[in-house]
Amino acid sequence: MNPFLIPPAALFSSLVKIKNLAYAREWSRVQKLSVPVVSVGNLTGGGTGKTPVICELISALEKMQISTGVISRGYKSEVSGGAEVPLGSEVYFGGEPQLVKQRVPDVPIFVGAKRPE
Repeated sequence: MNPFLIPPAALFSSLVKIKNLAYAREWSRVQKLSVPVVSVGNLTGGGTGKTPVICELISALEKMQISTGVISRGYKSEVSGGAEVPLGSEVYFGGEPQLVKQRVPDVPIFVGAKRPE
């Protein structure tokens, strides 16, 4: 490992341990939902392949006759509150939600800062 990366890696590791501890001790709240949820994401920015994975996951689940939907924060979305992404909208809902909607138009896609809502 590059010696210059050791301090930021140690800091990152510590922050992850603190976050995990907060959930383990119930200092942070886990919200239970009435439907199964598969989370696709990571701590890095764009360009890591999340959108194609989401589209493939939807395809695989629908082949098993499992109905699906997608929820997203809608990074840089022009929508306040929660809203469904319509196909071909002039309003910007965020790049990923709109791309997923184009690829799987029959699947409901929702954006909102508070995803559980």
